[in-house]
Amino acid sequence: MVNEANEPLRFGELAIELGLLTAVDVERALRIQSFRRERNQPIPWLGEILESLGRLTAADTQRIFALLFERANRRPSIAPLDPTRSLRSAG
Repeated sequence: MVNEANEPLRFGELAIELGLLTAVDVERALRIQSFRRERNQPIPWLGEILESLGRLTAADTQRIFALLFERANRRPSIAPLDPTRSLRSAG
């Protein structure tokens, strides 16, 4: 599953897609992360913030991470680099 930019979904995007959160919920949690970052404070995971706000349960957070992990591992694998082949000649 990808977003409009054809990138893997992020935690908040997937939570919205699953109907667990609204964009307002995610934006609020992102603002909290930004506030903490600006003050050089520890930055909790988005799921932790949303749990502390009562917007997600621990089970919701685990489900979202499990789905993200599952989808990331479904991507086609990239062939390993051939150490005998120069990167300059690959072009």
